[in-house]
Amino acid sequence: MEMNASSFVLLAAIAGFLVAGCVAPSPLLNVSRLLPGSLAEWQPAGAPREYNADTLYDYIDGAAEVYLRFSFRRVAVQEYQHPELPPITVEVFDMSHPWAAYGMFTFSREGPGVGIGTDSEYVPCVLRFWKGRFLVVIYADHETPGGKAAIWEFGRRIADAIREESPRPALVRCLPPAGLLSASLRYFRDPFCLSYHFPLGGENVFQITADTEAVLATYERDGTRSRLLLVAYPSVARAAAAWESVAAHFQFNPEGFSWVNDRQPWTGGRQVGRYLVAVFQAPSAAAARLLLDEATRNLPATTETTP
Repeated sequence: MEMNASSFVLLAAIAGFLVAGCVAPSPLLNVSRLLPGSLAEWQPAGAPREYNADTLYDYIDGAAEVYLRFSFRRVAVQEYQHPELPPITVEVFDMSHPWAAYGMFTFSREGPGVGIGTDSEYVPCVLRFWKGRFLVVIYADHETPGGKAAIWEFGRRIADAIREESPRPALVRCLPPAGLLSASLRYFRDPFCLSYHFPLGGENVFQITADTEAVLATYERDGTRSRLLLVAYPSVARAAAAWESVAAHFQFNPEGFSWVNDRQPWTGGRQVGRYLVAVFQAPSAAAARLLLDEATRNLPATTETTP
């Protein structure tokens, strides 16, 4: 078993079930072709290694299940050596779909973007970014100025080699911008990700399955933080069934609000066509309503009639 940056970031996310994507995956590509041959004095240490869904556990073990939840297909791994600096490892994950690459990127995002790929972040020794259906992780054992510069240049070269361009999922663009903490955003299509990042109690209260999509984000306004959850269902009927479950679980009043406790005062929610919108940990019912209203205005119109 190998321990690397991907497994250290995600090792705590061990879980027991997998969710496959509901859209046909992109055509196969020899993902190793995206690996740079060399960079100045940095040279490949042997041939690249590839792992697929059946062998991923051999590479990152405990964290593998998290990748598999996001339609992981394969990863190419290459180590580069330098005469004087710590080695650099490059991992290029083919996640089958752009939404899965984006979701896997947001699963453990910690910081602001650094302008590589569609979205990116750099924390000491580790660069992560996504573009198209690919998630790329580049890291060294410890930080050095020369190593950091090489990590960024490896990232730029790989990003340039990825010809696919994909926007963030449309649901993400429905999030109100005011007060949004962008590094907190989590995009997913299975209930484990919600329970991992924000445990709500109950058994999949929002009835999230492989044919739904959801985004969870933290907002900071007037010195307090609240959570906003948007869930898109394939039909109004499915959203209505989920809303019945949610309203009962949180014991909402007729206006769709409930007081929780002094530490996490107000929760609120509503069904909007085939969408559910929910706010947690709001300082007041008025603050919860404001965030619900802003998110509701951003949702696309639903052609079906809410039951």
